[in-house]
Amino acid sequence: MYIPADNSYDLLVSPENPARFLADLQRADQIMLRSTTILSLACILGSCRTTPAPSPPAPQAQAPATPPAEPEAPQESPSETVEAAPTDLLVGGQGGVRLLSPDGELIRTLTKTPAIAPRWRPGRTQLVFLDTEGNLRSLDRDGHESLIAPLPRELPCPADAYDPGGEPNAPLGLNMDEEFWISGDDTHACITLSDAFPNMRLAQRDVAVALADGTVSQQIVFGGSECGVTEYYKSLAGCDRPYAEPPEVTSPISGGVVESFSPDGAWTLVLVGSELADVLHLQYVLVRARDGAVFPMPYEAGPWPKRISLPAEVDSETLLPDVPDMQGGETVAWVGPHHVVLDRVLYVAGERIVELEGELAP
Repeated sequence: MYIPADNSYDLLVSPENPARFLADLQRADQIMLRSTTILSLACILGSCRTTPAPSPPAPQAQAPATPPAEPEAPQESPSETVEAAPTDLLVGGQGGVRLLSPDGELIRTLTKTPAIAPRWRPGRTQLVFLDTEGNLRSLDRDGHESLIAPLPRELPCPADAYDPGGEPNAPLGLNMDEEFWISGDDTHACITLSDAFPNMRLAQRDVAVALADGTVSQQIVFGGSECGVTEYYKSLAGCDRPYAEPPEVTSPISGGVVESFSPDGAWTLVLVGSELADVLHLQYVLVRARDGAVFPMPYEAGPWPKRISLPAEVDSETLLPDVPDMQGGETVAWVGPHHVVLDRVLYVAGERIVELEGELAP
């Protein structure tokens, strides 16, 4: 996504887990190093992960054998599902920041300020987000909103310092969900502002905003050499995010990579295909633990899709035909017992698919 120059709310068509974006696929060799003005995507994706690596769910009691059905809904009663579902499902979009039910229904609007990439602060009593003017703003549960700080979105050098045809896009903006996070000690909002997706960007600023007083620290990562601006590539103070290689987890699909397990242990999210082109494309499916049934994850609202058949073995570095894909760098998060969000779509596994019309606040 990006903050456009004309302040309109256009988002790139291109989500929090170390296994995502090929950490397990060992694809660091696909992105050229800094010397070719392309960030190492593996570095970015690795450094941006804070979610613990997935671990196998606790053993589930086996359901009695039943004839195949298309599809079967989870066994919880409606009251049990509501009690176990998340109480805070907030999304930000052109219509502001809105509180939704676990199934994606609007409860109330907290602010009508157009919001990009909302982020909960630790404790989940306050969140921060970007507006379309390039400002970092704060919002609490009661809808009280305030400005934290404006962000430096200009190019590192004057436009005429860049080669003709090679001028970066301006102003700089947020292009990947994973490049905006709150520090673990809740002191800073850390944001990467750039002109494009990592494998095509020509300019990048890393910014750290002190949440206590709005003080902005920044550094030019690249795009400044054209006019003698010093470039750095290191973490800003307060913005380190440790990363550990995830453990090996056996996938229920041969050749696939386990992304995560549903909180109720009934579903496994598996990466079955990927491709780096203009952006990184990722293909996920959901596997039902009870019987191994595989379900696609389309990007349109509607009823739960029918199960599909995949090849006996997949290549997670190649896209599969007729399997929906999403852009890398976007949000992937379980938000309920069997509720998972990919980018702007909520999947209530075994039941329905809901378009959120905004970005989830993780």
